[in-house]
Amino acid sequence: MHRFTFALAVLTVACFAAANTAHADVVTVRDSASSNGYYLTGTSASSLRATINGNNYNTYTTGVFNIEANYGSGFQSLITFCLEPNQSINFGTNPPDTAGEPYTLQTMHSYGKFTESEITALDIIWANALGLADDSTRNAAAFQSIVWEMVLDDSFNLDGGDFDLYHSYNNFTQDVFDIANGWYTKATNGTWTSSTHLYVLSNPCSQDYLTPVPEPASLGLIGLGSLMLLGRRRRNRAAA
Repeated sequence: MHRFTFALAVLTVACFAAANTAHADVVTVRDSASSNGYYLTGTSASSLRATINGNNYNTYTTGVFNIEANYGSGFQSLITFCLEPNQSINFGTNPPDTAGEPYTLQTMHSYGKFTESEITALDIIWANALGLADDSTRNAAAFQSIVWEMVLDDSFNLDGGDFDLYHSYNNFTQDVFDIANGWYTKATNGTWTSSTHLYVLSNPCSQDYLTPVPEPASLGLIGLGSLMLLGRRRRNRAAA
C-alpha cells in the first residue's frame, strides 16, 4: 500500500513537472462550453470496432473534439482529433473546469510518431476533409481512424498492423473503413492538393491533439522555443 502510494505520488509530480516546464511554447487547453462531453454535437459514436497493438478487438468512441486552446492571446475554438486511442483526458468538462491544462506545442516531426509521407498526407486530409467530419459520426470516425493509423503504423493499412479495423464486424466500421481509405487515396494521388500545416499539442498525462496554430502565434511560439533550445545547446558547448 505504501509502495503504491509512493509510486502514484512520484508519477503525479513527474506529470506536473513535465507539463509545466518553463518553455515559450506552452499552450493552455480546455473543454469548450459548447461541447457535448468534449465532442462536437452530432459527431460522437461508440461503434468503431478495432484492435490496437495486437490486443483483443474493442469498441472505441470516436468523434470530433470541440475544445479550446490559448496560444497566448486568449482562448479560441479548436476543432480537432486526438492522437492516443487509450489515453485519458486530464482536464474536466467546461463547466466547471474553465482553467484547463498546460500543453506543449511542437512540430509533427519532433513528436516522433509520424513519417514524412504521413505528415504530408495528414496536412492534405485536414484541409480537405475536416469540413466533412464535423457533422457526421461516420466521417468523424473515419478521420480519427486515419490519425490513429498514422500514429501507430509506419505504412497505411487499416486492415492490419498495430491499428486494425474489424470492418466486417458492423456496418458502421465498414463504412468508416471505406471512407478513410477513400480520403487517404485522394490525399496521396493528387486529387486533393490544398494543405494545412499541422502541429501537435502534447501533455505526458493527458490526451494529445492536432492543431493548426493560428498565425502569427505559431511563428512566435515555435520560433522562440527553438531559439531557447539553441541557446541552451550553445551554453552546453561552451561549458564543455
